[in-house]
Amino acid sequence: MFIFLTMMNINEAMVVAAMVKNATTMNTVKAATAKVVMVMDAVKAATAKVVMVVDAVKAVTAKVVMVVDAVKAVTAKVVMVVDAVKVYVAYLITAICTLWYFL
Repeated sequence: MFIFLTMMNINEAMVVAAMVKNATTMNTVKAATAKVVMVMDAVKAATAKVVMVVDAVKAVTAKVVMVVDAVKAVTAKVVMVVDAVKVYVAYLITAICTLWYFL
């Protein structure tokens, strides 16, 4: 092995330098991996916040639907009262006309 390295003009200092460079590269890769993990955690947190917002929107929508249903119910009751008043007025007019006829 020594002869092969000597023939290629490679000495111990070059091997050590290559190992240091390799270690530096590995540390850079580890740091980049840590940054990717941090980004992924941030994405997960943002996704959780989006889910919370969507759930809040669903809750508000449900409340709006409940209010709309309540308004529909009140409107139906108002229509019933108006119809009852119309019937009462019709009976009243009929009674007045009948009394007027006989008097």
